[in-house]
Amino acid sequence: GDAALAARFVDERHRETFERAVARAAGYYAENARLGEFWSGTADAYAACAAPAIAGPVRIERRAVLESGRIRERPVLVTPAAPRGAWRVAGVPVVDLYELLRAGGGRGTLADVAQRLDCAPAAVASARRWLEAAGVLTSSGGV
Repeated sequence: GDAALAARFVDERHRETFERAVARAAGYYAENARLGEFWSGTADAYAACAAPAIAGPVRIERRAVLESGRIRERPVLVTPAAPRGAWRVAGVPVVDLYELLRAGGGRGTLADVAQRLDCAPAAVASARRWLEAAGVLTSSGGV
């Protein structure tokens, strides 16, 4: 449908692939830096090219994602653990879960939260664990 959105999606994926490759190369050369000046100098050069890690608060952005084989723009949760942004975790719309928990609407049982999101309780539990692991939620339930 939307050629500009598809082009943006492909461009973002190319950029992410390049950034991952540069970061891996930096790590490889850094691991071998003790072998001589070539290795340490090359490690420094790759590290300078590597994209900086995302800093700052968790945020919601609209990004191009794949949905049922189509590229669509959807809200994603951007965190240091997911700099590309997470759209769904275990089939649960992660932004909806995050906003529900942040607003205090997730204080009921797991089944209540799952019903509000129209998802299976096990999937909501997985998504919630992902939010905890990403540092977005505390284990006590607060954001």
